[in-house]
Amino acid sequence: NNILSMDSFFFTIIIVIHTIFHWYASSLKNRQLLYFFFVQLFIVFLAAFIVPNGSIAIFVGLTPILIAQSLYVYNNIFKVMAVFTLMYAIFCTAISINYGVNKLAILISMFLLVLAIIIPFSYINKQQFDARNRIQSYIQELESAYMRVEELTLANERQ
Repeated sequence: NNILSMDSFFFTIIIVIHTIFHWYASSLKNRQLLYFFFVQLFIVFLAAFIVPNGSIAIFVGLTPILIAQSLYVYNNIFKVMAVFTLMYAIFCTAISINYGVNKLAILISMFLLVLAIIIPFSYINKQQFDARNRIQSYIQELESAYMRVEELTLANERQ
């Protein structure tokens, strides 16, 4: 019972660290992103081994989220595919270690199903986010142009 509570405690700490990293991903520079994904993968991998009975939920739940996050931070499909390949390889390795190769086929299909749901949603969400940023930029430009026109109008009226 004490071991179970210690595992739960360490798992909670690891998930909190994972969440904190997830929140601060947007502040990272491009060259730091590869390290970010390695650290996040290590955290997911560690969490799965601390709670081996829950590792399927951990991997199937958190790994596609990291892949979807790579869509946000990388604007290059090759980098997203590299992140996917790396995470997929680690997913397969960890599932093979925890459950054996015979469970791999069903778990890969679950992983790909979740990924098929998350990736389009993330892509659409990213497009909406980018469109919103473009619209805000246009609004700021229009406000600036309007202020300039107001200034020029006042200057012409004074003359």
